[in-house]
Amino acid sequence: MDNILQKRKQDIKKIINGLDITPSMFKNAEEKYKNIAKYLNEHGLNVDISLQGSFAIGTATKPYSNGKDKAYDIDVICQFENENLTSEEIRNSLISTLNDSEVYNDKIKEWPKCFTLEYAKIGDYEFSIDLVPTISEENPNICGKNISEEYLINVLKIATKESKYGWYTINPKGYQTWFNDINSRFALYNRENRMRSLFEANKQIYASVDDIPEYFNKSSLQEAIQILKRSRDIYFSKIHKEDNKPASIIITTFAALIAINSSTDIDSIDLVFNVLKELNHYSSDELYSKIVSPIIKKDGKWEFLNPVNDKDNLLDSWNRDKENATLFFNWVKKANKDFSDIIDLNNNEHIGILGNSLGNEIVDKLFERNKTEKISDGVKPYHD
Repeated sequence: MDNILQKRKQDIKKIINGLDITPSMFKNAEEKYKNIAKYLNEHGLNVDISLQGSFAIGTATKPYSNGKDKAYDIDVICQFENENLTSEEIRNSLISTLNDSEVYNDKIKEWPKCFTLEYAKIGDYEFSIDLVPTISEENPNICGKNISEEYLINVLKIATKESKYGWYTINPKGYQTWFNDINSRFALYNRENRMRSLFEANKQIYASVDDIPEYFNKSSLQEAIQILKRSRDIYFSKIHKEDNKPASIIITTFAALIAINSSTDIDSIDLVFNVLKELNHYSSDELYSKIVSPIIKKDGKWEFLNPVNDKDNLLDSWNRDKENATLFFNWVKKANKDFSDIIDLNNNEHIGILGNSLGNEIVDKLFERNKTEKISDGVKPYHD
């Protein structure tokens, strides 16, 4: 029985691994954003470029929207060293320099907080780079006086353009440090075996184990977050409520806080269940007003503070639109049921549930499931 249970858990992990960026893809993307940095600096902009978001903390998974897998979005900080530039000067110099390049001028899309460079598809692999123009924030205490100083070393502000030019404070480096502080003991557990296996499978890319980016040393915490994010994407796409989809930082932050009290050797699937169980506590009473950290609901208002910016309430959207909270907890209940059904040893339809909860396309590919098998297996609709 234990062998079957482990096999069911491995099936979930197999899907998540199949949705992650591969070593060759990562190397290609890394070369691309480093080439951008080289080009910009050669043309006088004096910038530093670095990863942020899910690729920086190892929790990226292939996006899913409108019933389809989408291109990977790689968020990159483009930090200008000249802190005397205005928001308008930063944005104009960046886009004009990129437009002067034959390599980049046909790839650029401008957004209020970033510039997207879309690259051509290579096989089954598509990605875009979101270039976020920033400078250093002179007053790091803008993120709050209760934040540990170690998380306020490099607070940034984005050069934005909406109705007018402006600034938007972010703390991506602080968040990476905060997350890595929690994740470090999980990342160290069994690391040597993970990296050795990865090297054996990718000797054509890496000369040694030491050459493998730390991104691929996936801990149980990182893997659990990837599973939860993918489940979220599928659920909100299927109910046609993608505008109400919770931000990844909500899932990532809560999972990390739950992991603090978890054993180092916890399995990622078990951690997924722990996170879903804890999240479900907040949905039990709509009149709930008792303060229970880390999420608070008091006087009808939800609050979940960014751990490196206590001026940033991660649940502001729940207070603007009550449906967001309702849909979030509906997803929590559905995800818990789906994963429980998948590892239920008496359930012979776990492959079908895997497809409905994590994506039929990837399940078809990894489990070599054709249309005839799907019909004979009786794959159920997503909704009960």
